[in-house]
Amino acid sequence: MELSDYLKLLIRRRWLFVAPTIIFGLLFGMYGYQQPTSYDGFASLSFIKSNQKSAANQSTDYQYDNFYSLQAGQLLTSAVHGWLADATFIAQIYQDAQVVLPSVPVTGYSRLIQTMPLPGATLMVQSNGTTPAEAEKLAASATKLVKSRLDQFVRDGSIDPVTVLSSTPLHQAQAPNKLLILAAGLIVGVLIGLIGVGLAQLLWPIEL
Repeated sequence: MELSDYLKLLIRRRWLFVAPTIIFGLLFGMYGYQQPTSYDGFASLSFIKSNQKSAANQSTDYQYDNFYSLQAGQLLTSAVHGWLADATFIAQIYQDAQVVLPSVPVTGYSRLIQTMPLPGATLMVQSNGTTPAEAEKLAASATKLVKSRLDQFVRDGSIDPVTVLSSTPLHQAQAPNKLLILAAGLIVGVLIGLIGVGLAQLLWPIEL
């Protein structure tokens, strides 16, 4: 069949092509319209290794130079990144923030709190909530519990003293992309329409 034959076929069976496009476009459009705006919360954690010697008496030994402090901070950043991917720790964050955990499997908890390493020994913590207050409370609880765990390790002697600097939580609205959802519905409708036209021609052929 030539291209003109396909065009004639689409015209002859236009409702098999148009109907799914309209139906799926409407369904996806309604779905996108009903999606609520969510909010991302952001807070940062910076880790500074405390030197044991005063600046006046500090030696040039590797253990106490600035490079060592930076490396120690980066190791802490990696460790905290692991904590914030742990389902138990994430559940504690939600409990501390008094926010209801989303209805997702426990294996999906690691996606509720995201972390992103920044230059130096800094970690960006990102949460998500249904309101700006929820998002900020989750980010604040995450930084609070991280600092609490590190303080406990210092008291136990598990790690050397470390200074943890945290930022004031911020939030940003995440509105659903309704046009993208509508476009996806139209594409699905077009594909189903084309398949329907092809099957109809195969089962009940018409002369072109």
